[in-house]
Parts: sequence; C-alpha cells; structure tokens
Amino acid sequence: MQLRRHVPPLQEWKLPALVELSGARRWGLALAGAIVAGYLTAYLVLFPAAILHGHEVVPRVLGLSLQEASAALRKAGLQVQDGGSESHPTAPQGTIVWQDPPPDVSAPTGLRVTLVSSDGPPKIPVPHVTGLDGPLAQPGLLGLSQADARTRLEQQGLALGTVTRRRSGEGTPGTVIAQRPAAGTLAAPGTVVDVVVARSP
Repeated sequence: MQLRRHVPPLQEWKLPALVELSGARRWGLALAGAIVAGYLTAYLVLFPAAILHGHEVVPRVLGLSLQEASAALRKAGLQVQDGGSESHPTAPQGTIVWQDPPPDVSAPTGLRVTLVSSDGPPKIPVPHVTGLDGPLAQPGLLGLSQADARTRLEQQGLALGTVTRRRSGEGTPGTVIAQRPAAGTLAAPGTVVDVVVARSP
C-alpha cells in the first residue's frame, strides 16, 4: 500500500504570523535608515551648514580680489592667511585661484583660511632677435631680418611692435640691431617687442 501526501499549491502557502511581523519590522527599519541617511547626506554634503556652536561655513571666495575675499572671510568669523601668488593661464592678476579649507565646509570660528592669488599668465623669456647684444653676442654675428624676427617672436607667443630704421655701420642693412625689451626679459604672452633695423650708411 502506497501513501500519497497532499501538498497545497504555492499560492495557498501562508507564513506564520511571527515571520510576517518580523519581515515588516525589518523593511520598516530599512526604510527609516534610508530616509535618515538621505537627509544627512543632503544636510552635510549638498547643503552644509554649521552643526556645532562656534563653527562657520567657509564662504567661496575664488575669483574675488584679495581685498574682497579677505572681507568676506572676516565677515564669516574666519581669519586670512596670505599664501602668495602663482601664475595662472586664465585668471586675471590679483584674483583668488585657490583657498584652503575649500568652500562650503564647516570650520571652527577663527580658523585661518589660506588664499593664493593669480600672478597672471606664465612669463615668457624674450628671445634674441639681434646678434649685437646679450650673452649670446659673438663678433661678426648678424641679427635677424625683420621677417625672421617677427617669426621668432610669434613662435614664443610675443608680437613684433614698432620697427624703427636707422643708419648704422654696426649691422648688415635690413637686419635687427636693437630690441626692447632686451633678450632674456620675462614678459607676459602677447607682449610687443620693438626693434631697430639697420639701414645703409
């Protein structure tokens, strides 16, 4: 004789009430934890504010002048420390390009905020366009022609300025015999270099 056990369909299975209650409690705690974590993330990261008494939010002073940045930081109850200056390809000279601590973080009242201002674009050494002066001068060395001087200056990011022609026995006619600023001078990009070109005596 063979006995068969009756197994109800899956849809008719019921969990004990205790298991259902603990599962609902677990889901409720997980949901509450997610809400609290989201709130703290928004409060501390996206929209930070001073949490403790005596703490301030560091204002954003990037792009301001040193005077404006110092005033904004002092108004927020913070102190200013000058971090010097450094060259920057785009920021105008004198504007703030770096701050530590960074903006929008909570900091104790009276904390020193280090500011670094822009010194303008990197400086370019003016090249030699004449062989008659400077440390590379050699006896009999000829200066460049006006066209070659323009090319050399433009390759360095500078520009040829005023060209004055002067009678001189020093150089070959048509070559550069003097320049201003002098070779080796550090200049900002786009600086104009004036030259003197020799004419026939």
